[in-house]
Amino acid sequence: MPSLRTLALVVALLVYPLSGLYSRLVVLGFLRSTPPARLSSTSTPGILESFVLPDVKQAEDFAYHEPSGLIVLTAPGHPSGRYGWWPPILHLDRPEDAQTTNGGIYILDPTTWKSRRLSISGFTGPFIPHGLDIYSPKGLPDGFYLHAVNHKPASHGPHKANSTVEIFRISISDSSATHLQTVHHPLIVTPNDIYSLSATEFLVTNDHVNREPGLLRTAEEVFTLQLTSRTTVVKVDASSGIKAEVVKKGIHSANGLAHGPGGEIALGSAAGGVLHILSPDLTTTSTVSFPSTLDNPTYLADPYATPSSDLSGYVLAGLLQAHKLGEHSADPESLAPGAIWLARKTAAGKWEKKLLLEDDGAWVNAATTAMLLPIDPKGTNGRREAWVVAVGFMARGISVARVDLTEWATRT
Repeated sequence: MPSLRTLALVVALLVYPLSGLYSRLVVLGFLRSTPPARLSSTSTPGILESFVLPDVKQAEDFAYHEPSGLIVLTAPGHPSGRYGWWPPILHLDRPEDAQTTNGGIYILDPTTWKSRRLSISGFTGPFIPHGLDIYSPKGLPDGFYLHAVNHKPASHGPHKANSTVEIFRISISDSSATHLQTVHHPLIVTPNDIYSLSATEFLVTNDHVNREPGLLRTAEEVFTLQLTSRTTVVKVDASSGIKAEVVKKGIHSANGLAHGPGGEIALGSAAGGVLHILSPDLTTTSTVSFPSTLDNPTYLADPYATPSSDLSGYVLAGLLQAHKLGEHSADPESLAPGAIWLARKTAAGKWEKKLLLEDDGAWVNAATTAMLLPIDPKGTNGRREAWVVAVGFMARGISVARVDLTEWATRT
């Protein structure tokens, strides 16, 4: 595979306008010669404590089940799971590793920081998890439906991956997951993340057009020109047969999805470093640009908000040296530095963003998803504190930090 750094610099210098080139160099991390300092409660401002929960490794995504207060994750069960076979980063040479990855579904209780792996019934074949979302109907108080991307190897055909979406029904009380359906469709090409609409309906992003390594694949990631911005959002209805249609296209590097207020949909452009805010009909209403790549957004509705203090907004994780991803993902000992951002609307309706924290990769390696769990100010002498929970597809566990956000919470 050609060096992404070399190819990007050479080609971009030849054909890209200066302003666009500078933006791409910033987002992909070419201008960051050194990683940030290691996250530490003793030396990082605002970090009150930090630790890593080692039981669930290399989770790429999670979802918060509000009725129970639990966090739902999928992850490979074997520590080498992402290195031998994982199509999203073009690890395609060892499909046999998929049989031993032993991917699973996990639930984390943030009141105890204890996790448990669910028993799965009705499912055979490898489970190579990626993005996910949940649907929690009122008639299912003890559980929810889980939609999870699965990157299985293809048994035949021109492409090496045969990616699908798996539908499970989760029972919290008995820690079980019942497999209901495998969703396969020609429009589900390179699935990344999911936005659940019902038990059998969801949106899914395709993060690339080109499935195999090469110049076209690299061009997709490096350039934001309309010629290469052809990733899609697909709506799938699996209630009776499998129906699918493209409902959004033209966004560069379509990646993570999140539920926002009032049916709002957040869509992250991974390599573009842009958060797209969409109305329920998928019309783009605003965009927020960041100086790093972005992965899966989550939304925080601050339960302790007041007219003068409110943390509500989007939480986003991304890579600070994305141009080195090929290098980092080939070495289990390598560290991929990342950042976690907060983005919210001001009282005037303008977007503001804050770098919540950054890390050299020791706390969270290759950060992909983060969320905030606010702490009741009554127990912190009025300070606005929150737990940050983060995962990364090469991380050695679930990363947790307690942060002081008092200054950031003040409404402007």
